[in-house]
Amino acid sequence: MNKNFDLNKKFFVVLFFMVLIMAGCTQNIEDHHLANTNMVLNTVVVTPSNTVRVSPSGTVLPTVLFLTMTTQADSRRDRYLLPSDIDEEIANVIQLALEKRLSPTAYRGKRFFSYILLKPPEETEDGVIKAFLFVENRVFYVDRGELKEGGGGDIPAVVIMEKKENGWRVEVQTPVPGEWGSSIREIFPEELLPLIFHSPPIPYEAIEKNIIQQAEEHFGLAFYAAKNSFPPKYNTATPAVRILTPTPTSTLDISTLELDVSGRMYIGDEYVSIAVDLYPKVARPFYKGVLSSGWQVYIYRRRADEDDSTQNALVLDEPKEADGRYEFSVKVPLDDILTRFGDSRGFMYQIVDDADEVFLQDEFYIQHGLNSQYQGNSQKSFPDGYPDYVNEGLIIGFPNLLSNNISPVFLTNEGAITVQEPRGGFYRLHFEYNFATATGITGTDELRTLSKNLLIELFPCQENGFCNDQEAIVLSGVISGVSGILQASFPHEWLDQKRDDAQTFCLRIADKDNNVYKEVYLHFIPYTP
Repeated sequence: MNKNFDLNKKFFVVLFFMVLIMAGCTQNIEDHHLANTNMVLNTVVVTPSNTVRVSPSGTVLPTVLFLTMTTQADSRRDRYLLPSDIDEEIANVIQLALEKRLSPTAYRGKRFFSYILLKPPEETEDGVIKAFLFVENRVFYVDRGELKEGGGGDIPAVVIMEKKENGWRVEVQTPVPGEWGSSIREIFPEELLPLIFHSPPIPYEAIEKNIIQQAEEHFGLAFYAAKNSFPPKYNTATPAVRILTPTPTSTLDISTLELDVSGRMYIGDEYVSIAVDLYPKVARPFYKGVLSSGWQVYIYRRRADEDDSTQNALVLDEPKEADGRYEFSVKVPLDDILTRFGDSRGFMYQIVDDADEVFLQDEFYIQHGLNSQYQGNSQKSFPDGYPDYVNEGLIIGFPNLLSNNISPVFLTNEGAITVQEPRGGFYRLHFEYNFATATGITGTDELRTLSKNLLIELFPCQENGFCNDQEAIVLSGVISGVSGILQASFPHEWLDQKRDDAQTFCLRIADKDNNVYKEVYLHFIPYTP
């Protein structure tokens, strides 16, 4: 009898823990579903207060709800608006509409939203208002007296509002899963596509701070990001000495592991970090600490003469930190790199073992302080007019020197693009072309398939206009399945060449069947002191 009773107790204990595990999985699935939900033309009537902001649960939201964006060099930030920059009633309508229409019921806790506007709201003669947004959401819940984050997502959205006698009629449009690029082009005006597709400098930090502020006000608890973020944001340092205990642990035969070195680079406003993965199949923190011993990361300035000597390299070996699935990560202040190497933006890094053998080498570029500017068109600032200009093709330059804070944008003029080399030369040149608009091909799968079959070549031209295809160089390029824009990159060996006189080239984009999609002439003028 007692034996059967004990078995029953064990069964219910196991069942209880299985429910908890499934609950955690449900939360993650739910957050993934939100990021891919098609909310096209949903209707709801909401009536906001003119004096206070109230959530659907009845909780009064803070009066000063949105933070001010930090100032950065990128002029595109000037295009964004905060809810505090528009009419308060309209801002409240948008906030409540997002909470009602983009918020599936959370398994536990509450989902909070924040947003920025990509342009001022538009109003028709009939009083219909349309707002173009970038929206971010996060779920927060309380566990053992602590406020914790449970995941979330972000998405571009359009809110269409019309004031009625008993409230507001609201429609919310979001991209369609599986047709992301084409549906964005349908619901957003062309002038806003660069702010969505072209590496937009969205103030994520300000948005996240606002969401945290809402959650703290709602639950009445302070949020500690280092401990309770999702996923956790804190790193645990790898101790220099580990104490072995009598507790039985599994052993690890390093000789049986397959070494597969990879690195992940992060460049922030204040520091650079590199996370290193040595053995992808090893997950236990103890083993990661043991395996990272002796490994180092070298950073050195990229040289045009291809001298990869690390004699003057900045060596990063301490302190090492465990970093999720990576064996370790190293971090160095950006100022240390700039002080060490001076007037330079382009760098290389190597991952080496204790025998100084190089297992991975890659490059990185510091865009700190760069401003994109159109060349030869002082009446407009980048990216104003970008959708029209990219239809003809344009070239964006990235200078080698840190002292040069201009990233020039060269436009097509009568079938040709004139590129003026700056002092110190270019680290990168990108040719961008709206392939989807030019060809009428907008399907994501079609664009990606075509991208794999493109041949992008650069031919030197003689004074008589003849282009020598025997001396062509091949450019790497890819078509975005979302925006439909082709980006082709000029190789370092071409950019590093010393030129005394201006030269003309022909840039040709064709497929493997020799179907030509675009030809444009490039006049390259070298820098002269």
